[in-house]
Amino acid sequence: ALCGRVAEGATCKVESETCFTGSNLAISLGSSSQGCKEVADTAACCDLCASYWPQCLSWQYIQEGTAENGYAGMSNFCCLKDSFRPSPVAASYCESGYQNPKCHVTNDCAVEVSAAIGGIHVSGSVGILAPGKECGDAGSAAQPWTGLSNPKTTPGSYTTGAFGLWDMEKADSGDIGFYRICYRIGDESQMSAYGTPVGIFTMIGPYKGQAFECTLGQPCTIVTAGADLPSDPAQYKLVIVEGVSCPAGG
Repeated sequence: ALCGRVAEGATCKVESETCFTGSNLAISLGSSSQGCKEVADTAACCDLCASYWPQCLSWQYIQEGTAENGYAGMSNFCCLKDSFRPSPVAASYCESGYQNPKCHVTNDCAVEVSAAIGGIHVSGSVGILAPGKECGDAGSAAQPWTGLSNPKTTPGSYTTGAFGLWDMEKADSGDIGFYRICYRIGDESQMSAYGTPVGIFTMIGPYKGQAFECTLGQPCTIVTAGADLPSDPAQYKLVIVEGVSCPAGG
């Protein structure tokens, strides 16, 4: 049986002006369109998909449905997808997305996953892939961060199989950016065994290797480029050190 629930504030990455056009989840949500339901906004669509994970791996939110775009009578409809980012196309009338756990480099990292009731096993494990592979691919490897436990087995918090929280400790240093995050039942160090997609994991922080200049006696403003920094409220502290390497944890 496929059982849904009301998700409690799942976090999703939203791709603006993008439609995931692949097949919908084969369930009835009370509308005439299979796998689709009218909802308030993208946040509600995110929660709806999360409440059916791992069957729902991504979603499509149709802001304005017309006969011309093939979605007549489907304005403000959320359609659940049974695969990750299926057949994305550029479209001004759509937004699409998927679950997006986030952590900050140099800070404690807890990964949250929302699911259908029973979707998360008490011995479930999550792993974050190094770039270039998909969940379950042969030869896939865990993305390394100093101090971070990846993959991580057994959720520290577990609520009726509908919510899992994995304490992955802290990334003292390492690359920031966007990575595939995957799931499996049981303890396993080989990333090829993690065959169920969760979504995209974001390690938030500034990019490495940036150069800055200031003039002695003049006001100095440093603007850093990074992953998810513009929309993030965290305040980072910068320290200027002599030499070319930052100390551990910085």
